[in-house]
Amino acid sequence: MENYSIWSRATLLALECKNKLGFIDGIVRRANVGKDLEKQWDRCNALVKSWIMSNVSKDLLGGILFRPDAYSVWNDLKEKFDRVNLTRIYHLYKEVATFTQGSLH
Repeated sequence: MENYSIWSRATLLALECKNKLGFIDGIVRRANVGKDLEKQWDRCNALVKSWIMSNVSKDLLGGILFRPDAYSVWNDLKEKFDRVNLTRIYHLYKEVATFTQGSLH
């Protein structure tokens, strides 16, 4: 997913608007809700997963569909696609290391 940072930020905004951010940041976990709220949690979790699935490529759907909750889906996508470009970092460090101060006279 080339546009992960843009996609994730847009998704976070959408989930925040719908008061569902807790499903992907781990605050609202099934284990933390009472027995009487489990069905409601299941529905909300399915809703968040479906929103995520509707906004990713078809190649990713299988992995998302079989994850137990939106939290694990979010973390899996983050782990796969929120990678820092290590080659770019190396080249930037190399450039900084070779900078020299010009003469001052």
